[in-house]
Amino acid sequence: MGKAASADSSQSGRLPSLANDGDSATRWCAADGNTGHWWQVDLGSAVALSGTEVRWEFARTYKYHVSVSSDGSAWTRVADRTASTATTQVQSDAFTATARYCGSP
Repeated sequence: MGKAASADSSQSGRLPSLANDGDSATRWCAADGNTGHWWQVDLGSAVALSGTEVRWEFARTYKYHVSVSSDGSAWTRVADRTASTATTQVQSDAFTATARYCGSP
């Protein structure tokens, strides 16, 4: 929480940093409803990761993937929900990785 975050776009008042501020009343939101948007967090240094939790605005089907990187250039996909049909508002993905960056670049 509270680490530097970036995204390809955002709605006014829905900045990337709001996705990991620890407040469930705030959120990042892409500028439009199109597919292909990305969000990522810079953890500051390489840390051990055991998974992610995504909280969506609505309970409906969302397709996404999670990737990690040590340098911000070479990415490894650690969770793949691109074929998901789940409609739960909170989705958790367990994995083990060590990385500085995490997101869906």
